Amino acid sequence: ISPSSVNVSENDIEDLCKNTIDAQFCVKVLKSDPRTPKADFEGLTQISIDLSRSFVLETSAMLASLAKNDTQSALMKSRYSACLMQYGRSFNDMEYANECLKSKYLRGIYMAILSSKVAAGACTREFETPPADKSGLIERNRKLRIYGQIIVLASVLMPS
Repeated sequence: ISPSSVNVSENDIEDLCKNTIDAQFCVKVLKSDPRTPKADFEGLTQISIDLSRSFVLETSAMLASLAKNDTQSALMKSRYSACLMQYGRSFNDMEYANECLKSKYLRGIYMAILSSKVAAGACTREFETPPADKSGLIERNRKLRIYGQIIVLASVLMPS
C-alpha cells in the first residue's frame, strides 16, 4: 500500500488489515462504517478513531455496570473499577489522537495509541489470577488493541 489522497479500495483495506493481529475483525469493522467507501487514508484514520471512541465508551458503560453489581465480589468490583479507570484513560488517548489527526501530528497519534494499548494491557493484567473475568472484557481489551493498530496503520498511509 502506498500513501494516497484518493479513496481507499477494498484491496487497500484488506492489505492494511493483514498487518493487524486480527485481519478479519479489522476488515469487518472498517466495512461496517458507511463513510469507508468514500474515505482516503486520512478519512480512514478518522473513521478508526471514531469507531474506537465508541467502542471505549461502550466498554466503559459495561465496566461501570460490572463495578456496581451487587453480586460481584469485592475483588471483582475492584478489578472492574481499575479497568474503568484505564478505559477512561483510553478515551482521553483517543481524544488526543483525534486532535493530533486534525493537525497531522502523526507522532502524537502513535503516542496516544501506545498509551491506549498500555491501558488495555493493564486491564488484562488485573485478571491474571483467579477469579477469571466472564464478561468478555479480555476479548474487548484485545479488540481495543486492534483498533489502535488500525488507527496507526491508516495514519501512516496518509499523504504527507
